[in-house]
Amino acid sequence: MAEKINYRAVLKDLKDKQKKLGVAIEAIEDMLSSEARERARNSEAAIPVLTTNGHGPHVVTMPDAVHTILKQAGKALHASEIAERLNSEYGKDTHANSVAARLPQDKKHRFENIGNNNWILKEWPKK
Repeated sequence: MAEKINYRAVLKDLKDKQKKLGVAIEAIEDMLSSEARERARNSEAAIPVLTTNGHGPHVVTMPDAVHTILKQAGKALHASEIAERLNSEYGKDTHANSVAARLPQDKKHRFENIGNNNWILKEWPKK
């Protein structure tokens, strides 16, 4: 003889579990959101730039992307040109003022403003 299933009890149990999962999900999302805000205040990961490395997307910080852009250019670039390249090559939506404000905050101290918002890498030999 087949066992009779109490679907009302099963449904109630599932709804209770769903409610507990919802509370747990909200708590974890809040925690992750708080961690992200803290990282944004304290780390290079504050302004991520998405790019592809052949294995799918990964995150590159704005300073790391600017370092690559300047290295590839091999010469000083104005913040507006850097912003244009960030936007076209890394999918950012930024402007010269953001670049100029961000580069002096680089934790690795890799950039130098040589005047008129033109930026070079400090690692380059002085002329």
